[in-house]
Amino acid sequence: YHAPPTGVLKAARLDGMTAIYDRRSAQTHVVAQIVPSILDALALEPMTAIREYQQASTLLPPGTLVSYTVQLSKVVDFRGGYQPGAWPELWEEFACDWRELWFNRRIEPPS
Repeated sequence: YHAPPTGVLKAARLDGMTAIYDRRSAQTHVVAQIVPSILDALALEPMTAIREYQQASTLLPPGTLVSYTVQLSKVVDFRGGYQPGAWPELWEEFACDWRELWFNRRIEPPS
């Protein structure tokens, strides 16, 4: 991984997620909140990025760091959180802490 030049990436928090806009490709990536910190750490060395990932939850082993390119026809805007009536009930628990539910409470999280 090679960090892009300063000012190429623009990040914004979105209710439990982060949107990262890449000015070079004009693409927006919606990722977990920890990802910008991981990218910063990757610019230094891979082990630092893995330690940063583990800060989100010590219950999980290091993840696989990957990149995806997708084309979307519709995007759900969660900046205002879940709004009953505006979104189907399926989305109500979208931003739940699935690690807390599964590992600590032994409850299967919504999927």
